[in-house]
Amino acid sequence: MDFTNIFSTAATLAAIVSVASVLRQRDTIAVLKENNSALQERVDILETSHKENEHRISKLQGELSAYKELTLVPEGLIEQLLEKDNQIIGILEGR
Repeated sequence: MDFTNIFSTAATLAAIVSVASVLRQRDTIAVLKENNSALQERVDILETSHKENEHRISKLQGELSAYKELTLVPEGLIEQLLEKDNQIIGILEGR
């Protein structure tokens, strides 16, 4: 073989390798695009869920503050009961 055939064969091999490389890169890019789309869908779902959860949390905070304002025993009732108890004890002791 002469140098012309060797260079021609080398050039052909280089062309084949570069085409194969380009095809492999295209496949890789396609897979990356699919993964990116799937991740974007997951982000959209999470953002929607996050907004719903924030709304629910603010609603629960409002309910909690409303419950905190409620008193289980009316104000002054304990003092009234203690006064009545003292009156009863006074009557029983004969004061």
